[in-house]
Amino acid sequence: MEIKFSSLNTPEKGSLTILVGDDLKLSPLAASLDKNSDGIIAKAIKTSDFKGKKGKGLSIIAPAKSKLDYIVLFGSGGKKDLAMEADLQGLGGSLYANLNGLRIKSAAVAIEAKGKFSAGEIAAHMALGLLLRSYRFDK
Repeated sequence: MEIKFSSLNTPEKGSLTILVGDDLKLSPLAASLDKNSDGIIAKAIKTSDFKGKKGKGLSIIAPAKSKLDYIVLFGSGGKKDLAMEADLQGLGGSLYANLNGLRIKSAAVAIEAKGKFSAGEIAAHMALGLLLRSYRFDK
């Protein structure tokens, strides 16, 4: 698995993963996508049992008015769920399992600062969790 860091512009194609806390508050990027797609994100949350719990995902396939294949909302839980670096690494591992289950080969992940961690710290710890979860021993 290749992991890249960059400033996020909304991808024009492929898949986008957005972290959503248990308060279900959408980030500015998610709110903008929701507005541009006639409220598809808010409607998906409202009509599903997605509660933003840590490690739980909600997939929106081929969202309206978008060239994206998927928008994946991925629960980051509450502040107590992301108190330590290991929590973020576990979240990254869970995200890998979720994306792998959907057969998504490449996804942009929108990350914003939460709690005591900067966006860069969250990205680094999640990337480590993704990398560890993706390990395969196939000698």
